[in-house]
Formats: sequence, structure tokens, C-alpha cells
Amino acid sequence: MGAPWVSDADVTGRLSSLGSTATPTGWTFVNAQDGLESYDADGRLVSLTNRDGATQTLAYSCTALSATCPSLTPASVAPIAGLLVSVTDPTGRQLNFTYDQVARIKTITDPAGGVYTYTYASGVNTANLTSVTYPDGAVRTYLYNESGNVSSSPASGVDYSHALTGIRDENGGRYVTWRYDANGRAYSSEHGTSGADRVAMAYNADGSSAVVDALGTKRTYNFATSLGTVRNVGITGQPCDGCFQALTYDANGNVTSKTDFNGNVACLNYDLIRNLEIARVEGLPAGTVCPSSLDGFTVPPGARKISTQWHSTWRTPVGIAEPGRITTYVYNGDNGALCAPSTAVIGSGGAAIGVQCSQTVQPTSDTTGGQGFNAAAAGASRATQWTYGADGQVLAVKGPRNDTTTQSYRTADDTNSPPQYRKGDLYQIVDALGHTTTINQYDPNGRPLQMTDANGAVTTFTYSNRGWLTDQTVTPSGGAGQTTAYVYDKVGQLTKVTQPDGATVSFSYDDAHRLVGAADSSGNNISYTLDAMGNRTQEQAKDPSGNLARQITRVFDSINRPLQVTLGTAPPPNTPPPPPPSPKVMPMGVSASASYGSNTPEKAMDGDASTAWTAPGYAPQWIEVDLGSVVPLKKLRMLVSQSPAGQTTHVVTGDVNPAPTNVLQTFSGNTTDGQWLEYSLDSVPVNVRYIRVTTTASPSWVSWREFEFYR
Repeated sequence: MGAPWVSDADVTGRLSSLGSTATPTGWTFVNAQDGLESYDADGRLVSLTNRDGATQTLAYSCTALSATCPSLTPASVAPIAGLLVSVTDPTGRQLNFTYDQVARIKTITDPAGGVYTYTYASGVNTANLTSVTYPDGAVRTYLYNESGNVSSSPASGVDYSHALTGIRDENGGRYVTWRYDANGRAYSSEHGTSGADRVAMAYNADGSSAVVDALGTKRTYNFATSLGTVRNVGITGQPCDGCFQALTYDANGNVTSKTDFNGNVACLNYDLIRNLEIARVEGLPAGTVCPSSLDGFTVPPGARKISTQWHSTWRTPVGIAEPGRITTYVYNGDNGALCAPSTAVIGSGGAAIGVQCSQTVQPTSDTTGGQGFNAAAAGASRATQWTYGADGQVLAVKGPRNDTTTQSYRTADDTNSPPQYRKGDLYQIVDALGHTTTINQYDPNGRPLQMTDANGAVTTFTYSNRGWLTDQTVTPSGGAGQTTAYVYDKVGQLTKVTQPDGATVSFSYDDAHRLVGAADSSGNNISYTLDAMGNRTQEQAKDPSGNLARQITRVFDSINRPLQVTLGTAPPPNTPPPPPPSPKVMPMGVSASASYGSNTPEKAMDGDASTAWTAPGYAPQWIEVDLGSVVPLKKLRMLVSQSPAGQTTHVVTGDVNPAPTNVLQTFSGNTTDGQWLEYSLDSVPVNVRYIRVTTTASPSWVSWREFEFYR
């Protein structure tokens, strides 16, 4: 291998020639993500291998037989040599390209045979792509040099013939508009025809740019050039999310300080050999001058320090020290650590794959991060470990509780035509309890077509030729299949969902591809009013009779912050105040038919909606709550934990004795994860101590996030 080429200080990639420097036989380039790009002597990319060892290969047309060209490329595929004709992924799935007579891409064919066709302008603008036709026949159209979107008096030498001014989406509506000034510079963009997401720019003589967003707020972006790259050095005007009023850089182009619109300062240090951040202190007071080194820096109250140590080869961290914890990472081959076989290498005979073997989180007593990697431990550490196969695929994950999940993969292509799976496709997943999920079949594009879960339920998937899920059928062992159907418009926006019981939900969008409404088959509907930034300024829900059932109005300021939220319309004069809320009952105990791992029944009573009780299987399952004493129950609220959404039946029983059989309420219908179900008895409370919720039908394992009881 020849000597590596020397790049500018701000370039992290490494380029090396193969063979002699005078007459290289090829090139290799290690990019910023540690991917290995291999090029032939003509500079064509022939393979790309990531740090995990997965390789994509590229093939090109040839017109003369040679050692590298055992067969000629038909003229119908490519008219000249050197054109990309295929890309093959690690499983053998392939994209194929054809070209027209002037070497423009004509078609791309995916592994399932779906054809994407490209059309170009004729005459003097032959370089302009005018449309793409998708496998379902839908067409996206590209527009150029439209009157009204380019200046009527361009400067000398300005040519708009290749200026992209608009896109018509697959529904036939105008989706994007760009406009250009007299100097040929784009000065505005927007979605749809009503100014959605509009951004307008003005180019100032000092090199700065004035930008007005969709809400009419103006900001000025200032720039400076270093190492041939234009860099943002700060923004003046109104604040914005993720923006800074001042940025400074080191000689390599790394950001060394950031000042936000409240004056808070962040200081950053780097390994200047590799341009990797090694220390950062955030939340420093206004006026702080960043030191050249953050080693030994005293972190003041209200600030925090994050320190990072890096792998000697890969651009991946081996340690991160921050307030309250230190996280360490070990990679394959580090100090004898091996979590992949020796045959797992990058490229042919290359280095061992750089997969992560373990991650350990150690709590510390360091409240600011200022002690870095010297912080004292405070409590037990938690480690996760991974092992891999020869192809860099995860074989096992061992969690902090010694819970291990294993995965296996297909070792050869299926012999059917077309094959139902390819070598390397995920085959089985076995969780920590020994439950096995099997992926039986894939489509030619690598999407799962059929899966069998641990209970023997079979789920089948159907896709459109655009790759969108159109049907999902769940067939329990010994039961009938339940199908959920999905319908999309030509753009790919979900327009209708039909549940197994025939109930439907439909969705509508504006021409900027934003959701503006939904309606169910019972006649209920909700509509959204959006501002130009996409904020929902009003939501109105109506019942089947068209009566307003719920309304939310929101007001946002000029920098996109919510100022006011109004629930419902203003009450009429002399409206009596609402009654005080019912007092909440705190249960004494809870039990269940069974629990999955650590997802115990108590998780449904802990006040934390992010946790849940989960049964280790499908319905029927039950959970029972002991309220501690007999109370006059007025209301019960239950927060659904469910995936996927679908038809469920839950029977609520209550009595003064355990295992109650007195039915209080039956919930039956379509439910979704995060939905609240409510049962109210304000007029006639019922005296109960024990409440049992029995789920008799559900498309998922039975689970509840929270229960709330009111007397």
C-alpha cells in the first residue's frame, strides 16, 4: 500500500493508494464513520464495508473483455463502459440500473422487480430530470425555470434553465416551490400552496444572510471562511431552537465555544490529531472566556462537564464521564477482548470488525462531571454484553440482570424461486424467558412476510409495490385470523385503517403533507388548524351529530413558543363553577394472573405511565386491585398498554370480597397504546373493595400502564 495522502486539518477521512504511488492499482478511503471505501484504478467505488464488516459491492458496465470484464454489458443496459449497473448488499439483494443512449439513468429495478423510471427534458435542457415514475405507476414531476419563480431581469450570465423551481407530488398537487433572485441564488422555499414552512432569504453585502421564517421572524446568519469552508459564526435577531448567537473555532475548524441567546457559554476541547471532542463544559455564565485546555477546570455551580476518551483506531468512545456516571465501552480486539470470531474481518484479510462487546454504566458521586474519570463510584455498575457471528451480526445480548436474548440467522439462501429468505436474514429471536419468535419468510426486498411468536400466533404482512404495509393478519394458534388493513394515497400518506371488526379510521392531509383531520366509521371526527410553521393552533373534535365535543386552542409567539392553551370555548356568563374533583383512592395491594419478568402488577399502580404490568401471554388474563377498605367508587380510569392497536374486550368486576364476579362495566372496541378508558358512576356510586379487570380479547399480550380510582 502506498503512503496515505495528507488532507486539510478539518478532514477526518484517510485516503491511501494501493500498489505503487506512480501507478496505483486502486485506492482505499476510511470515512468519518470508520467505513472502508475501496476504489479501482479508475477511481470507481467498488465496495463499501462498515465497521461491523457488512459489505456492499458495486459493479460497472464494460465494453471490452478482460480479467475484470468476463462478459460484455448489453447496450440496452449501458451504452458506454464505466456506468454503475448494480449494487449488492450483504444478503445478496441487488439494485440494477439501466441507462439511455446518452448515459443518463433510465431505470432502477429493486430486488422485488419494482421499476423506477426516470424521464428527462428534451432539447437544450437534456440534463433536467422531469419526472420519476414509481412501481405503482405514480409520477413525481420536477419543474424548472417557471415564470414568477425566477427573476424577470437576471444579471448578465445568469441562466435559469436548470433552476429547479417546483415539485408536483404523486397526487398531482404542487408540493414544493423554490424562487431565485437576479443573481441565480435561491431566496425562498415553501411547501404546498399556502406558504407552509416558508423560508425567505436575503444575501447581504457583508456575506451575512437575513432569513425570515414561516412566522415572519427575522434572523441574520453570520459566516466566516476557514480551511476553504464557510462556517456559521453566530446569529443575530430572535432566538431559535438549537441556534447560537456566537460560535468560535480552532485552527482545525472545530467549534471551541458556543454562546446561546441567554448568554450561557459552552467550552469545548479536542484531540487535534483526530478532531474528536475530548471535553465540554456547558452552562457557564455570560462573559466566560474559554480556556485553551479544560484539564483541571473548576466547574462552577449550575454548569456540567462531559469528558470523552476515544478508541485508538475507531472513531468511537471508550469512555464518557459526566455528572453522576461514567460509561465505558469495550470493542472487539481491545486488550484481548473477543466477542466475534477471528474470521470476522473488514474486507479481505483486513482488521477485526470493530463491534461493541460491552457497555458498563458506573454511577458516581461527581455531581458536576468535573472529576472526570477520577470520580468515585457510588453504587453498583450495570453492564450489557454483546456477541457476534462471522458476518458481524448480533448473536446474543446479555443485560445487566443476566437476562440473555439470542438471535440466529439463515445460513443459506432458500431454494425456492423466488427465495423466501436469503443468507444472513434474521431467523429466530429467543428472549430471556426462552420465548421464541421466528421470522419464517421475507419478501424479495428483505421485509418480513410471516412471523410466528412464542404462543404459536402467526402474523403475516402484505406490502404495496412501494413498500408500504397494506395488511397485517394475526392468527392465534387454533384461532381465526384478524386482519388490519392500511390504505395510502399516492404519496404514501396513511389515509385509512380498517380494524379486524370492520371499524375504520380515515386521515386527511393538506397539500404540504401535514395531517389536518381524522374521522372514524362511527361518525366522530377531529380537525386540526395549522399555522405556517405546522403548529396546531386549534383542534376540534365532533360527535356523529356534528356537535362540538372538545376544542383546544393554542397561541404561539413569534419564536414558536406556546403562549396560551385554551381548553374548550369560553363559558357563558354566570356559569356555575365545576364541581370539585373526586378524591383519589390509594390502593393497598394488587395481584394478577401472571407477570412477565419485572413487569409486575405494582407497575400499574406506581403513578408512572412509562412502566406497565404485562402478562406473559395473550388473553384471557386478569389484574385485581385491593382498595384497602370498602369505598363508594365513583370513577375508574385505565391507561392502555398495547401493541399493536386493535379490537379488545375488558370486563371490570367489583365487590367487597376478593375475586369479584359482579360486572360493573365491559369495554369492547378498538384501543391503542396510551389511550385512557374511563368508567364513571357519579350519580350512583358502587361500594367495592376489590376491582378486577379481566381481558378476554386483545391482539397483544395483556398489559396495563396505570389504574386510577376515585371515590
